[in-house]
Amino acid sequence: MSLTSSLYTALTGLQTNQSAMRVLSNNITNANTPGYTRKIAELQSRVIAGTGAGVQMGSIDRYVDQALQVQLRNTTSDFNGLDVRQQFYQRMQDMFGSPDSNSSLAAMMSDFSTSMTALTTNPESVSLRLDVVTNAQRTAQNLNSMSANTQQLRQEADSQISDAVGIVNTQLQTIDKLNEQIVAAKLRGIETGDLEDQRDLAVSKISEQMDVSTYTRDNGEMVIFTKAGRTLLDGNPSLLVHTPASSLQAAVTYPGGIDGITVNGADITDEIGSGKIAALVDLRDTTLPNMTAEINQLATGLRDEVNKIHNQGTGLPAPTTLTSSRPQTGNAASLTGTVTVTLLNPDGTAAFSGALPAPGTLDAAGFAAAFNTVLSGFGVGASASNNAGTVMLNGGTYGVAITGGTVDPGGGAATTNLSDYLHLNDFFVGTDPTGVDLAAVIKVRDDIQTNPSLLSRGALQQDAALNWYVGAGDSSVVTALAAKLTTGTAFAATGNLPAASTSFADYAANILSQNASAAAQVDNDHSFTESLKSQIESRFGSESGVNTDEELSNMIVLQNAYAASGRIMTTVSQMFDVLINLGNG
Repeated sequence: MSLTSSLYTALTGLQTNQSAMRVLSNNITNANTPGYTRKIAELQSRVIAGTGAGVQMGSIDRYVDQALQVQLRNTTSDFNGLDVRQQFYQRMQDMFGSPDSNSSLAAMMSDFSTSMTALTTNPESVSLRLDVVTNAQRTAQNLNSMSANTQQLRQEADSQISDAVGIVNTQLQTIDKLNEQIVAAKLRGIETGDLEDQRDLAVSKISEQMDVSTYTRDNGEMVIFTKAGRTLLDGNPSLLVHTPASSLQAAVTYPGGIDGITVNGADITDEIGSGKIAALVDLRDTTLPNMTAEINQLATGLRDEVNKIHNQGTGLPAPTTLTSSRPQTGNAASLTGTVTVTLLNPDGTAAFSGALPAPGTLDAAGFAAAFNTVLSGFGVGASASNNAGTVMLNGGTYGVAITGGTVDPGGGAATTNLSDYLHLNDFFVGTDPTGVDLAAVIKVRDDIQTNPSLLSRGALQQDAALNWYVGAGDSSVVTALAAKLTTGTAFAATGNLPAASTSFADYAANILSQNASAAAQVDNDHSFTESLKSQIESRFGSESGVNTDEELSNMIVLQNAYAASGRIMTTVSQMFDVLINLGNG
């Protein structure tokens, strides 16, 4: 080998080790850069005319364990879904309280029951009546708050779905641009490792929002699909579309009232299996509606069962008017038994009393006419009226009460008394036209809140002379109400709760306990998945990440190789000097 060849060979060593040092330096510099993978400079022997002529740079390889990367993306998708669930469950716990909290719905329901029981011992006590009404209204307000908060959480979930869709679309567009750069670079033989790292990072950000699958063509272009096979990126991105609801009510559900998540016009909402979007959809469409169904059943049972008993009696002094709290439209109902209409003096004695003639039809108009037939004989200006299915009994200067009459509403509904059928002396009022969220509107009747003496305590009775009256110490209705609040009421299977026969306070506690149990399970799953994700990240980092100790060790090797090449050049230069001196001599 000539000195010139030796000099050239050493020069290739300097240049190649310098290039390898650049790759190594880039690795160390980006050791903590998210998404960066280790690059390995492949060195090749340089051969000219069959003879070794130094060294040259080969490819700069980017090592990625594809199977481990897919596993990490899937686990990340699961973790982000659990992460958003944990956040929402924590907020539900904060809003609704734990089962043993003094401010929880269960505690307030228990307070209502306890105060009603206390009133049975002294129905004339103003303070005890006030306690009953106050605790009842606090219970209703808690139901109102739970309903409003549940719908607020649903709307926030829907809004976050829209935000997540925006992230997916942004990353799809980023990957599309990177695809173009990678394909062009490969055609020109330019290194693409850093561009591929950026692309993988974008795919990971999509995986946080939803589960996807990918494959890479020979030209370096990546194609992305949903797990159900919908194309998200193939040449051009197919963007997700979702319009968030401006507001959500319990009756507004998906599909129908809530916009779906679409790709190229196809609804993929139910096809998304994991990630933040899947968790948010489940919270919006299943978890929170189940909570709504449970508290609606509690509110409906509380209203109907309490009202049925409350309508059997009257306060003392009795109210001067009784007005239906809900319209009575009539159906296949039937009335049996004698209905008595009584006008009462402030002391509970009867001023007038009469039997209600059977109305022609069991609707508001029919009953208003029948009441008027009775009241017209009193000669005191008392009357009844019908306004759009709402019956109003006006006793003038007298209190008005009715008793008796059994109504079979038909349609399999339980029989009740006439006053309850017409909703004349309801304790809890509120009507949800959709029938799915009474908890949003239930409250104690306004005039009872203002005047707790209107709370029904006793029932109309007859003395030996068959005169009607309400006894001052009569607590029969209050006693029946206390018994209803403390004994079992039948609840159908609803939401996540099975059918049960239990007290209202216990059913409220069951709602909160079920929510707390679900929250605890999410916490456990979150901790497990977080640990698993951390382990996979560690393994992936060991396989594909930068090990600075290893890189520093390789740096020493490159330094020695570079110095050796430099030493060769120095030696060759000295030999050239010797030859020149010999020639001159």
